[in-house]
Amino acid sequence: MEELKNSVYWNIWGDCCKLHKHFYGVKENDDAAWSNLMKEAGSIRNKYKGLPEGEFAEKMVLLVSSEIDEKAKVDREKATTK
Repeated sequence: MEELKNSVYWNIWGDCCKLHKHFYGVKENDDAAWSNLMKEAGSIRNKYKGLPEGEFAEKMVLLVSSEIDEKAKVDREKATTK
């Protein structure tokens, strides 16, 4: 476990966790937040681009972004059915 904590993978997990925490619950129509999400996601992707772990970082960023998008859609649907 200690080896993982000292790895690039650990840093990627941390960066993606912060991204998720920061944007979790964003509203689907909050254009400024979505723009910031894309900017921060791009920064994470670029941070690890060219490294052996770069593909993992890209996949994690896409996964987190997709999860945030799905949450926003579900929240919108819940709001319209009330």
